Amino acid sequence: LAVSLYRAGSETVRNRVTEEAAAGFAGADVVETNGPEMVLLANEDVFHQLESPVQEPLVDGAVQEGWTATRFNVFTVAWNTELVDQPPTAYEDLADPRFSGVMMMEPRAFEWYLALSTHFAGQGGMSQEEVDEMFSGMAANSVLVEGNTEHAQFLASGEYGVSTSVYNHLVDEEADAGAPISREPPVEPIVIRPNGVALLRTAQHP
Repeated sequence: LAVSLYRAGSETVRNRVTEEAAAGFAGADVVETNGPEMVLLANEDVFHQLESPVQEPLVDGAVQEGWTATRFNVFTVAWNTELVDQPPTAYEDLADPRFSGVMMMEPRAFEWYLALSTHFAGQGGMSQEEVDEMFSGMAANSVLVEGNTEHAQFLASGEYGVSTSVYNHLVDEEADAGAPISREPPVEPIVIRPNGVALLRTAQHP
C-alpha cells in the first residue's frame, strides 16, 4: 500500500488539519506533530478516540486525551567549546552580559519558556518578578533565531557561541560528526516535550 506523507512545521500541519476538518475534507488518516499542536487539535475535537494494547507499556503521561506520545524532544542549553571558555552552569548565567551578542534564542519556544517560568516561580524559589528579570536579561543577550536545526548548525560552525534551547539529539549528532559543541554538564532543569500521533475523525483508512 502506497502511503502519502505531508511534512511541514507543526503550526502548518495544525492549520491544514483544522482547515480540512472544517471543510469536511478527508485529507489525512493520521497526524503526528508537536505536543502543543496536538493539544490544540484535540480541543478542536478532530481526533477519533483510539485505544490500543501498545499504549499500555508507555511511560506515564504518554497517553493523552485523543492522542498518544510517540517521542520526546529534549531542550538543552548548548555551546561551542572553542568560543565559550566558561559555559553556563545555570539559567541565571544566560543573563550575564558576557554572552551578549553570541547567544541565540528560539522565539517560538513558548512551551520551553512556560515550563521554566513555572518551575522557577514555584519550586525554584524565585518571585515572578525575578523570573521575568532573568528572562529579560537572557533575551537582551540573544539574537532571535528560528529553528532547532539552525541553532545546532550555527553552534557547530561557530557563528554563535551559545543556544538557550536546542534539541539535545541535534547537539549529539553535530558532536559525533566532530563539531566543537557540547551540552555537558547540563544546565538544569531540562525541558522535555512530547510529540504525538492521533487518528483523525475523517480517516478513510483507519
